[in-house]
Amino acid sequence: MSEERKEIDEKFFEELDKYIKRWYREPERTRTRIDIFHRTKEREREGRTLSNWIGGSELTGFITDDMGRLTEPSEEAFWKGIDDAVNKKEKGFSRYLIQLIEEKHLKETDVYKNAFIDRRLFSKIRSDDDYTPKKITVIAFAISMQLNIEETNTLLRKAGYALQDSDLTDLIVRYCILEGVYDFYRINEALKRKGEKAIGEDKYN
Repeated sequence: MSEERKEIDEKFFEELDKYIKRWYREPERTRTRIDIFHRTKEREREGRTLSNWIGGSELTGFITDDMGRLTEPSEEAFWKGIDDAVNKKEKGFSRYLIQLIEEKHLKETDVYKNAFIDRRLFSKIRSDDDYTPKKITVIAFAISMQLNIEETNTLLRKAGYALQDSDLTDLIVRYCILEGVYDFYRINEALKRKGEKAIGEDKYN
């Protein structure tokens, strides 16, 4: 590896570490209503909406002031909105996947092969709109097609998933997509450095 490439990679991993340190939350930690509300406000200051944070779903129960800024909702409305958004599964994963492939003028064979997905599995997904693939399978499709974060969130939501702050793989994937990094080698190297499984390492469904 050239010194220039090595320097670029180390910078990438340094920035990734900072991102994880900022956003990672232990899975077992119980988030209070105020905790999530204030972290939502922080993301808004970065120009990221709450809907993008938890997967692109629209939340209900949030109150805006006269300037259209988010203010604290009632407890019941807040948690209902969170539950509805995280647990909502939209129909049409297969249709949306094929739509994206066509819109981006990609070849289906290139998409599933680049994502380490078996032809038989892709055929099953393509022919059955009610079939739900694993979350990592959906992520692999997103990276293979070089989707932006909004498209990725929508594709995940169609299968009933969302990128979570309590999942290291999700955080690493989100960071890479936000930074326009779609090289599976670099993404998998980042995953391995954090003790996570590489994309394509496990058998897909």
